[in-house]
Amino acid sequence: MVLEALASGCRVVATALPGVTEILGERKTDFIDLVPTPRLQEVDKPVAADQKQFTQNLGSALQRQLWAARKHPQIDLSPIADRMAAFSWSGVFRKVEALYLTHAG
Repeated sequence: MVLEALASGCRVVATALPGVTEILGERKTDFIDLVPTPRLQEVDKPVAADQKQFTQNLGSALQRQLWAARKHPQIDLSPIADRMAAFSWSGVFRKVEALYLTHAG
């Protein structure tokens, strides 16, 4: 969903989950806010003591992006264009094709 939002010209606020950080890499932009996840007790149960800070961090990120959208509604995707291209239909096809050609007899 992150790539779809960006491709649609939307700013993004997301948790810094492994898949999201893998897609976006270490790119720092003013239109993406990745909020660190709280510590987890179990796979899907955050440590209670971390919940308040996590909620505050999400709220702050949303406020930053809403404010920025009012000042600069258009985003410039050029800093992450290479990452987005790798996950486009043609980018994925190139990866599959390269894998196929590597293993074809």
